[in-house]
This record gives sequence, C-alpha cells and structure tokens, in this order.
Amino acid sequence: MGEGVPGLAKKSTKSRRKKARGEAKKVLAEKKVLKKEKAAAEGVEGKAEVEIDISSHILVPKHIKLSEEEARELERMIGDLKLLPKIRVDDPAIAKLKAKPGDVIKILRPDEPVPYYRIVVA
Repeated sequence: MGEGVPGLAKKSTKSRRKKARGEAKKVLAEKKVLKKEKAAAEGVEGKAEVEIDISSHILVPKHIKLSEEEARELERMIGDLKLLPKIRVDDPAIAKLKAKPGDVIKILRPDEPVPYYRIVVA
C-alpha cells in the first residue's frame, strides 16, 4: 500500500473514459449518417420509420369508418353527431382508415354486443 504515484490511476481512468466517450460519439454520428443514407435510398425524407399495423393486434378493437348514409341514419337515431365522444385524426387506430374531421367511426369490441361511435376531430 502507498506505492506508486498518487492520482496516476485516476488520470489514466479519466483519459480512458474521455477517449471512450469520443469513440461513442463517432459511432453515433456514423449511425445517423447511415440512417439518412438508407432513408434517401428508400426515397423517404427525414427519418426512416417502420410502418406498424396496430389494427391486427389482439387488443385493438375493430374500427370502421361509416359511410355518409350510415352517419345520417345514426344521426336520425341519436341526434346531433357533434355530441359523440371524439377521436383524433392522428390516432393510430384510425390512421389506416384515412378519416378526416367530421367522419364517424364505429368501434366493435369482441366482448361487447353494442358498438361504440366516435367523431373524428383535428
């Protein structure tokens, strides 16, 4: 004990950490460049994102966009459609339906016999 130069081990550890951080930054920068190149090769601008179809998941109930006729029939039965609960246009469950604000969505849950209705908002 007590041999060696005090503080020498700390300095070498610090320099190793600093060098490792620098190498990690280089790797991250290279990954970012590769992502951009891959996105450009695929014809996608910005980030390369993977499309996931959540509608096939067992926990997501079936969503159906109502036609104009069906929406009028529903309005005749329940009254003003603006009083329905709202669902956002960017909700992942309805993104595939290409719904726009004002459309009515019918939600069918397998364990419940009565459908739920939502109106799409921006």
